[in-house]
Amino acid sequence: MPKIIENPKRSVIMKGRKSSELLNTLLRELHKMRGSAMSQMLMKRSHDLAPLEDGSLIERISTNYDCSLFAVGSH
Repeated sequence: MPKIIENPKRSVIMKGRKSSELLNTLLRELHKMRGSAMSQMLMKRSHDLAPLEDGSLIERISTNYDCSLFAVGSH
């Protein structure tokens, strides 16, 4: 159902399987640009996920934190 006033577009930012220090710095800077009220940072541990293969983990995390945008850093 459409809303008159929509929720803000929050984001979840998480570290993937392997990520370099340069990529971790980029994710932290993205979090700073979005602001702590608009993004949720999940960098304490690596998340074993491949967003293009199976999106169920990202969907579950996004639902838990009420986020409609996501960023995964992995190489």
